[in-house]
Amino acid sequence: MIDIFWRLFEISFAALQSLIVMRFVCLFFNYNFNSLNNKVVYIASSVLHTILILIFNRVMLYEGILGVIAYALYYFIFSLIFLRGKVIEKIFLSIGTIICLIGASSIVASIISVIVYEGFTEVYTTKGIPRFIGVILVQILLLYFYELILKITRKDKVGMKSPEWALVLVVFILSLVIFGTIHAILLDDDLNWKFHYSLFFAELGIIFINIFCFYMVIRLSKSNKTALEFELFKQEQEYKEQNTENIKRQYEEIRYLKHNMRHNYSAIGALARDGRSSELLDYLCEVSAELSAFETLINTESSVVNAIMSQKIDYAKSKGIKVIFSCANNFDGFEDNDLCSLLGNLLENACDACLKCEEGNRYIDISIKRDNELLTINVCNSIPKSVLTENLDLQTTKADKGNHGLGVKSVKRIAEKYNGRFDYYEEDNLFCCKVLLFCEV
Repeated sequence: MIDIFWRLFEISFAALQSLIVMRFVCLFFNYNFNSLNNKVVYIASSVLHTILILIFNRVMLYEGILGVIAYALYYFIFSLIFLRGKVIEKIFLSIGTIICLIGASSIVASIISVIVYEGFTEVYTTKGIPRFIGVILVQILLLYFYELILKITRKDKVGMKSPEWALVLVVFILSLVIFGTIHAILLDDDLNWKFHYSLFFAELGIIFINIFCFYMVIRLSKSNKTALEFELFKQEQEYKEQNTENIKRQYEEIRYLKHNMRHNYSAIGALARDGRSSELLDYLCEVSAELSAFETLINTESSVVNAIMSQKIDYAKSKGIKVIFSCANNFDGFEDNDLCSLLGNLLENACDACLKCEEGNRYIDISIKRDNELLTINVCNSIPKSVLTENLDLQTTKADKGNHGLGVKSVKRIAEKYNGRFDYYEEDNLFCCKVLLFCEV
């Protein structure tokens, strides 16, 4: 009867532990539990995890390195198939989940071993109250560890970069090796109790180091993200001020043209009445040239797009850069600040690249198309040599790196904001950028 009770007890808590573990794995990647299919996947994965636990419990006292590898592979394969996220995040998840499992089990086993004055082997194998309490405490501590990690990672939706994940992974892997070694030593029944206490506090220290390291890396990641957002905001404000100045300048030009229009008409009429056709033609050429100088290059429904495009194209032509462009008319659903920053950065980078080419080989092709909710922006410019061969990530090459190098980051941020994408490539001595944005409306 007692054996049946313990068998049911082990199965029940193996299932509970599986539900806790797989819930953490899913929530780490914001898994949607509202879908019926997703619920089925979660339950099925928990059942398989339960079977895995029962198999290891049946064949060996302590899983060891074989169990660590098996569980880690299980979490990694599951996350690859069913969860969205970076591969390095999934590696971190697999290792972090195992460390929490081993840590919770080791801490509880050590505490009970000290209280009842029994070795690890007795605590794991004896069917009694200490083991019963220990299994319950492991699930509680495991749930606490997982909730702590979820709370740290979910706050402000922090997204760490690959080097930051790599740092945390290195600490986790080293901790995993140390944990396994300590646990193997503690399974020795002849171990001196003084040494036993020392190893127990060493385990606590390792867990504290892992939590502290993870917390500090995320704090630094948040700080870097905030600093970047502030720099991008400053850049957007600068473009906004430039846009305002461009609109003011165009308004003054229109006032100037209106003011001179009456005088021009009077002069044209006088020359026509006097039959001075040669002078009339010369005067018309002068007026036409003057109007061309104030010609509005872009005429869309967006004054912001008109201003920023006109300014950049006018600047490009003044530097001997040939510009070919076609532009959509409707930009509804996209914020003016985003359009200003996006186009300003793309065209500024294109102009900077063209200025490195010899005169006569400077060329920019701009194409902006709107297809219902999708806005496609293509900007291609001539380059003297390959850029991506030596600078695949498009890091700034300017001396003042503190005030430069935000253009690409700004474009990526805006593309992500509108659930789009930003790609760049080279072909036929041209560097091309393609941005896809989906309308918010």
